This record gives sequence, structure tokens and C-alpha cells, in this order.
Amino acid sequence: ALCKPMATLLGLLSLVSILCATVTAMDAHQPLGPEPVVLLQRRGSGSGASPIALEDGASSASSTGGSVAGQLQDPVVSVNSTRAYFSMSIDAGGSGSTSSGWVTRDSSSSWRHVNGEPRTYFEVQLPFPFIFYGERVRNVYVATGGFVSLVPANTNVTVQSYYIAPLMADFTSPSSTYNVFYYYATTYFVIQWEGLALDTNQTHSSTFSFQCILRNTGSISFFYRQLPVLPENIAEMDIGHGRHPVRIGVADAYQRTYVINGMPTTVSYHYSQVDVPAASVREGVTVTLSPLPTCNLLMDCVSCSQHQTTFDCNWCEQAGLCSDGIDRNRNDFVAEGCDSSPASSTVSTECTSVSTPESRGLSFDWNGGNSFDCWSAVAARIGLVTSQLSNKQAAAVTDSQVHVSFTVQATAKEIGQFEYFLQSNAPLTCGGVVGTVNSVSTASTDDGSSDKFWRWSTIAAVAGGGALVLLLLGCMAWVLYAYRHPGSPSGRWLIAHRKFKDWCGCCSKPKPRQESYSMGTQFV
Repeated sequence: ALCKPMATLLGLLSLVSILCATVTAMDAHQPLGPEPVVLLQRRGSGSGASPIALEDGASSASSTGGSVAGQLQDPVVSVNSTRAYFSMSIDAGGSGSTSSGWVTRDSSSSWRHVNGEPRTYFEVQLPFPFIFYGERVRNVYVATGGFVSLVPANTNVTVQSYYIAPLMADFTSPSSTYNVFYYYATTYFVIQWEGLALDTNQTHSSTFSFQCILRNTGSISFFYRQLPVLPENIAEMDIGHGRHPVRIGVADAYQRTYVINGMPTTVSYHYSQVDVPAASVREGVTVTLSPLPTCNLLMDCVSCSQHQTTFDCNWCEQAGLCSDGIDRNRNDFVAEGCDSSPASSTVSTECTSVSTPESRGLSFDWNGGNSFDCWSAVAARIGLVTSQLSNKQAAAVTDSQVHVSFTVQATAKEIGQFEYFLQSNAPLTCGGVVGTVNSVSTASTDDGSSDKFWRWSTIAAVAGGGALVLLLLGCMAWVLYAYRHPGSPSGRWLIAHRKFKDWCGCCSKPKPRQESYSMGTQFV
């Protein structure tokens, strides 16, 4: 008689367990965090390594060269590509030796100063996501050799590729130290090389002075104030593992990892190099490189299929990437088999998954004072504009700290990038006060109170499930009592309502009782 209620109870308990697990999983959702940025020395191919199978479109390997610190480098090959990633403009400027866009260095606390040594570099985190060949970059490495490296994580800084070079050369300094200055602004970042001299036998009476400006739009500007030796007359120099090149422009590469003689070997494929004509670079000249649209800036299938670029963009569902197959994500693109399909754009109606933006909250502590009203700087820091921020709030915690919170419409993938760039250790200036950003957090929300919502949802689900279980157990106990005590009011009620006997198909209808008589003594 108890089998049907027991089956019902088990079903309800399973349903409650699934509901609680779902709510708990949603409550425990963690956004994508920042990737570790570590520079490691990688193993080269070695003199006894097997030949490396080049990809289609790749030419023979070039010299491996040496990094800024003279480390062993991975083999580098060139990929024949005619893709256009930047448009270039060169402004000869007016009279004098200072470019019209030159940023004058002052005593502002936003200017930082580093005294470096020959062929060294230091890491800087940008105050905004800088777009370089379609990749959003936060960490850059400023080299004393007149260039900025944007190598991926776990990659050696190299003079072969991944660079932005206003004037890359083998520089030294008459004072044995390099003066490299950099300046933080809301929408741009300035690097200035000052007091550099060539490490050659070439004679010169003064030192080099030039600037590089990175803007949050992805544009790059070079400014030249002092050039005692014309760039076309600077000779390349031999250093530890190769020649230190002389470069003006930008370059990028992608990496593939192979196993050769049982050892993993990473090959860098040099797929783009934009050179500024050295003969055009003079004192007072301004060179501007403006980025063109690329596939890997597109974040979903629909926008990828409706791209407005000069590339053949394809959406890779398995990797969640939009690519033409030639960018820093090529390793993932190939690993997922997305390069084996015909080169044709996916039609938007064939997109199987669409990322729907949701309201998501971000918050941080600003250590710069007790008031904050600089939302344009906050938006620029994560690559948005102020109108894309809602529910903006700033509350003083102490005399020197403000808790800042706001809401954005974003997908889970985008919110991970927002948090990553918000965590940059670059200062955030508000009202002329330079402050730092700490305690960055994020939450999925529709009204800016996501944590509270999911906490109470979890409590309500657990309480409701517990009440339901107690009710069912009480009913089962009552039925068992009535069954064992037919003379009790409950038992008589249960007998009176015999239709409950039909609840279980396993319970058969009772047979009528058969009376039996036996021969015996008759009493009178």
C-alpha cells in the first residue's frame, strides 16, 4: 500500500535536489579571471632538431636572433601575406624640431621614470584595452632599445616580431643608464625615450629623443624631436645570437607548438610587418598608424557573418572565435579543425548559438579620495563609452577610499575581459587626483543586486524543499499509523474511504473470506 507514495516522494526529492543544485551553481558562477602573465625561456629547435614542417604560405625560416635579454629564441618563419592591418599617414610637421603632437613632460605624478640598462625591458599595464592586430592587450613591455613589445603571455620578448617600434636600434647611453619615461592618461599612453646613443662606432654630437603614443582606439603615433643620425644610416649590430635589427613600424606573429624529437618546440609565424620608410623619418615628423577592422574583434557568430572587413571571416563554433585563420588565435583555430572547411563566411541564419547580453554588475574600490565622478575614465578603462554604463554609484568608504559600482550589458565572455582590464594596476585619475583600483568584483544581475537576489533564491528553494519533504513524511506516518490501528479514528476513516486502496497497482483486490466447518460434538 505504500509503494505509490514512496515513488512520489522519491520523485519530488529528486526534483528538489536538481533545483537546489541549479540555484547553487548559478550562485557560485565566477567570471573569467585574468590570465597569468609570465615570461618564460622556451626551448629552441637546437642544432640537431628535425626539420620543422612549415604551414601553407610560410617561407623558409629566418635567423632566430636574440631577445632583448639575449635569451634563446624559438624558430621564426615568415608567412606570405598581403593583408592590410593598418593605414599609415606621415606628417612632416612645421618649423622646428618638435612634432605637433609631442606631449611635453612635466612634474605631474602621471609621469613615471625608469633607468634601464642596455637591451633590457620592463612591464607596464595599460589604463585601457589597447587593440593590436585585433587583440585586446593590457600588458606591454617597454624596451630600452626604442620599441614596445606586445608578446603573448609565456613568450620571450624579442626583436623579431610583436613590436611597436618608433625607432628600434641597438641603443646605449652615455651615462650608462637609459631614461625612459611613460605617462598615463584616460584614453592614451605615452612612452618617451630620452638620452639614447647608438652602441656603434658612428660618431654623433647629441642623443636621440622620440615618443610613442598608444590610444584606446588602437591608433599608434610616433614623434621625433632629436635624431642625430638619420634612421637610414643606422647600421644593424651583431649581438649574442644574431643581429639587432633597425626597425620603424609594427609587426605581429602567431605561434604553433610541435613535438620534435620528443621535445615541444614553439614556432613563431611572422605574418605581418608594417614598415615606415626610414627616409621619411626626420626631426619634427609625426607618423600615425590607424588600425583597420579585423575578424578577431568580432565576438559572436552573427557579427562575424555580417563583418565589414577586407578579410574572409569565418566563425569557429568549437573555439568561439571569428577568424580568417591568420591571427594570434590560429593555434586554437586549427586545433578545433576550423581550418579544414572551405573558406566561406557562415550565413547568419546558420548560426547555432547566439550570445545574449545580460545586465552584469562591476564594482571596485578607488583609493584616491572620498568622492568620485569620473565615469568616462571608467568606461575607457574597459573599452566602452559612458552611455553604456548604467546604475552608476559611488559611495565613500573612508576619507581616502570610494566604492564604485555600475552595470553593463554584456555576455559572460565580455564581462571576463572587462574585469581583466579593470584590474590593471595603471592609475585611475579623477579630478586631478591620481588613485588606484582595487577589489574588483563582478556579478550577474538585472537590478544591480545580483548577490542578494541569488542568496535569497537559494534560501527560499532550500526552505520550500524542506517543508515539502516534512509534509510528505508526515502524510506517510499518518497512513502507516492508520493502517496499523484500524480501530482508531484515522483507521476507521481510511477504511471508510476504501478507494485509496486502488492507489497502488501492485495491491490486488482481497478475496472474499471462505468459512469452513468441521464435524464436532453437538451440545444440547
